[in-house]
Amino acid sequence: MEPTLRLVRCPCCSKPLYTLATLSPSARDGWELTKDSPPVKQDNDGPYMKCAQCSRRIALVRQKAKGAFGFRVATGQKCDRFLR
Repeated sequence: MEPTLRLVRCPCCSKPLYTLATLSPSARDGWELTKDSPPVKQDNDGPYMKCAQCSRRIALVRQKAKGAFGFRVATGQKCDRFLR
């Protein structure tokens, strides 16, 4: 069975931020990050990802929905924080 893919774009530059994959939307484990997605990191301001295209810090919010990936991109994203 082919995996189902879901692309999430960076809210700052509109380029691909990360991709989620699952074998089926009803899979027990739900959505997971693909291997080419950036890792989720944590700092004093909470979870985030670094956009590979624009190097901005993209804030994430934890999700608790069953079958959902554990994070989503935070609304009201500030695009003024660049990471090295």
